[in-house]
Amino acid sequence: MGGWHRGPLLAFDLETDGPDPLDARIITACVAQIDGTGQTAPGVQSWVLKPVRPIPDGAAEIHGYTTDRATAEGQDPAAGVKEIATRLALASAGGVPIVAFNAAYDLTVIDREMRRHGIGEVTDVAPVIDPFVIDKKIDRYRKGKRTLTAACEHYGVRLDGAHDASFDALAAARCAWAIAHRTSQVARMSLDELHAWQVEAKQEQDASLAQYFRRIARQQKELDDQIELMAKAEGCTGAWPLIPFAPERQESLS
Repeated sequence: MGGWHRGPLLAFDLETDGPDPLDARIITACVAQIDGTGQTAPGVQSWVLKPVRPIPDGAAEIHGYTTDRATAEGQDPAAGVKEIATRLALASAGGVPIVAFNAAYDLTVIDREMRRHGIGEVTDVAPVIDPFVIDKKIDRYRKGKRTLTAACEHYGVRLDGAHDASFDALAAARCAWAIAHRTSQVARMSLDELHAWQVEAKQEQDASLAQYFRRIARQQKELDDQIELMAKAEGCTGAWPLIPFAPERQESLS
C-alpha cells in the first residue's frame, strides 16, 4: 500500500517564550527526519537558543527553560535560526513534506525570527502536513480539546513528553501517520492535493471560529469582554501554513 505517509517526512516543532507567533522568540526547536518505513529511527536534530529577553515564568513552566537555563545551554540565536531555516528549506527543496501540529504558529515564528536576524524569510514552504487542521476537518464535531496531547490520546499515539520540542515533533508525525492510516480520503491524496485541501480547510475553520467569537461577543454585558472577543474574531484570518508578514499592520520585528 502506498501513500504519502509511507514516504519521508520532516517533523518540526518549536517551543517559544510566548503565544503570539508575530512576537514569540524561539527557545528550543527540533526537526526529525523520518524515512517512512517504520524500521529506521528518526534522525533528530535539536536546538536551544540563548534568549534575547527574559523568558516569562508561564512559558518556562510549559517547556522547562528558564532564562538562566536557556542562557547557559543555548547557542547564538541568529546562528540557530539560520540552521533551523536551512534544514526546513532543504526539505522543501527536496519535496519532503514538513509535518507540524498547528503549523501556522511554528512557521510564522520561524519566518519572523529569520526576518529579525536578517536571514531572509519563509518562502515556498510546501508541502506542509498539519494534523491539527486535518483532524478538525475530518472530525469536525468531536467534543473536547484539540491540543496535541488530546490528538495523541484520540489516535492512540505515543507522546513521550508534552512541550518538549523533540517529543512534540515526533508526536505530530505519528498523528499524521495515524490519521492517514485510518482515513483513506487523506491517505490517497497527493502531497500537492493535501496541501491545497488544508488551505481550504483552515479558511473554513477560522471563518466558523470567527462567527462563534462574534456571537459570544454579542452576549456579553461588559464592553471589555466584547472587545476581547471581537479581537479574537479578527485574528481568525484563515492564513495557512503561515501568517503573511504585514508591515502595514505595524508588525514589530524588534
